[in-house]
Amino acid sequence: MLLERVRGRIAQREEAEAASEGASSGPVTLTPVVPPPPPPVDEPDLPTVLDKLDMTQALERRDYSRAMKELRGRLNQLQRPALPRCVRTFKHQHRG
Repeated sequence: MLLERVRGRIAQREEAEAASEGASSGPVTLTPVVPPPPPPVDEPDLPTVLDKLDMTQALERRDYSRAMKELRGRLNQLQRPALPRCVRTFKHQHRG
């Protein structure tokens, strides 16, 4: 997007130079117009989900694997209605 604006600005300058037929007295300096960045927003330090996460909890590898299989299957079931039928069909047809 920025590159397109710069190229457009260069093209405008070149058209202006061509219209004036060399009436300028020196080289043209191209300076892209860039808006200033917005001022920083002071956000209050609100607690996040990660702040509330208890990192001392642990699962045995076997329990973790079992839970992940169940949750992965549940997530798959929840996602299916959200996928358009044509996308599902396309994915199934192109499996290797």
